[in-house]
Amino acid sequence: MSKKSVLFLIIFLSIYACSKKTSDPSAHPEDKHTSELTYIDIYNLALAAENGGGMDFHGDSFGSDATDDLSIYANGSCGKEECGISLVMENKNAEKAISAVIKAKFKLPGNDINEMTRMYQLQPGQALSIGCSHICHQENSYMIQREIVSAGYSELDNSSQKMNEDSTTTTSS
Repeated sequence: MSKKSVLFLIIFLSIYACSKKTSDPSAHPEDKHTSELTYIDIYNLALAAENGGGMDFHGDSFGSDATDDLSIYANGSCGKEECGISLVMENKNAEKAISAVIKAKFKLPGNDINEMTRMYQLQPGQALSIGCSHICHQENSYMIQREIVSAGYSELDNSSQKMNEDSTTTTSS
């Protein structure tokens, strides 16, 4: 074989090995290339939390009346080998429930999924985990930028909480 043929073969095999994909959509996210990660894979890697990670959101916004009553802060580390910071969102209002919509933006090499919008319901004074600051995947770390898209006071949640307080008062009397 000529030197050119050997060189061509080595280059071809290197490209093939680097571009090899799992092709099994049910494979564990760590076994997939970033371009193969699904919405659920990304959600489970970085946005899922003890509280279920909020709800997928595709509706109308709640305005921005309650934005000043929300606080997002760090609470320890998270992710594979602790590559990120666990984030918590807190309703600082002691009297009103808040519905908040948070947009998470990120860039994964070769993946068209670059954002997720989640809705969270926070009762007065409640703090909820909203996931990790980074997507930790195959010893790489991809930053997630979070933005409060909308935050409004939830009248329905307040009235249902008030009914719960009233029924507790009635049954304990």
